[in-house]
Amino acid sequence: MDREKPPYLAASNRWRVGILPTVIIGSLLVLVMLGALHLYGRTHVAWKQRYGDRPAPSRAAQTARDVEIDRINKATIQAHWEARTGERPRIDRCIDGVAFQRIEGGWQNLPGVRC
Repeated sequence: MDREKPPYLAASNRWRVGILPTVIIGSLLVLVMLGALHLYGRTHVAWKQRYGDRPAPSRAAQTARDVEIDRINKATIQAHWEARTGERPRIDRCIDGVAFQRIEGGWQNLPGVRC
């Protein structure tokens, strides 16, 4: 019981891709990944030869350094503000170089003050 193709369907003369191009593309991708791993390995070895096994600076040390830098920045800003206006600003927060002070109901930026 073979089925006949209806006359409104066109004949299928489509060229089909075989397995060979798929295997070639897959092997090329594998070779590229192996090359990337080789490059990563060489970079890792060179890094270890140059820097050895020095541990990265701890987060606590960076935080202590950042606190000291913030303290120096606030002191510098307050000195400039005092020289300019004669009064001392209260700087509570520094975001992207803009000094802010706490006011009732929110925050106020200090115009002309950079940190």
